Amino acid sequence: MAEYIHISYSTKPNCWNLEASCYGICHQCGCCAKDKKERYQNRVRLMEQELTEREGFSLWDDDTELRKIQEKNVKADIKWFKRRIMYYKKKLSEMGLANDVQEE
Repeated sequence: MAEYIHISYSTKPNCWNLEASCYGICHQCGCCAKDKKERYQNRVRLMEQELTEREGFSLWDDDTELRKIQEKNVKADIKWFKRRIMYYKKKLSEMGLANDVQEE
């Protein structure tokens, strides 16, 4: 019988991935990579995934007041992710890597 070992690493003190830093376990997303190109590409990829999740959000609360809060928060998240994606794509463009975002 084979034995399996699972090793989790804690996040770095300046973890950029909000989901990972919330739980304290590194997701190996590469958003804190030493190489700037790799770091920016991974940040764009992660933010595009998060943006897709927010745009498809459907777990709305039945309570109208809570739903208004959810709608406000989701709208703010979408705006923030779009701005950050544009920022890092601009940085990549300045490095001559405009369309060089890694796909998984």
